[in-house]
Amino acid sequence: MTIFLAWAGGGGSARGQIPETCKRHSPVLPIGNATVELGHGRVETRAAAVMDDPVLIAWLRETHDLPALAAVGRIRRERITKNTAEIEQHDAFHLLGGAMAAADYAAAARGHWLVEATHHSSTL
Repeated sequence: MTIFLAWAGGGGSARGQIPETCKRHSPVLPIGNATVELGHGRVETRAAAVMDDPVLIAWLRETHDLPALAAVGRIRRERITKNTAEIEQHDAFHLLGGAMAAADYAAAARGHWLVEATHHSSTL
C-alpha cells in the first residue's frame, strides 16, 4: 500500500476539505470489519472503509493536484474510557496510491500506527 498523506483533518484547504468531502461521501462505515481492543482502562473500536468512487477520486485528483490518487482510506476510532464512560470519536484519512479491501487497509494502517508509536516512545 502506498500512503501519500495521512491526517485527521483541519488546517489548510486540502487538509480540511478532503476529510469533510469524504465524510459526506461515506458518512456511515461498515461494522463488519470493525476491530475491538481492550486495555489501558478503555475499549477502542476501529472500523475502516476504502473509497474509490470514480467521481470522488476524479474530483480530488483535479481539485487538489493529486494525479496518482487511487483511493481514500478512512478509519473511525471510537474510544470509551471505562472509569468515566467518556466516548471519543476520531476519523483518520489516508490518501492511497492503490485501491484495496477495507480489511487490508485497516491492517496496513494499524501497522503504520505501531511504527509511529514505537518511534515516539523510543525518542522520549
